[in-house]
Amino acid sequence: MNSPRRSSISSRSQPLTLLDEIDQWERGTLLHVRQTADQARQRINTLTMQNGLGSGKDSNEFRRRSSTDTSI
Repeated sequence: MNSPRRSSISSRSQPLTLLDEIDQWERGTLLHVRQTADQARQRINTLTMQNGLGSGKDSNEFRRRSSTDTSI
């Protein structure tokens, strides 16, 4: 996401440019999406366990992804 060109520009002590604002927006948006996806995964896990559906294909896939997901 961050190219060397953008990193060198944003490390300067100049006022924010439009590109800097877009970079900030991108980082904030990606963080929000990751947090929302994590909350959705946790909610699915909770509902699955509450309803006794913890042994199905989706549940196994969820457990597999949860143990290997490093994006959060």
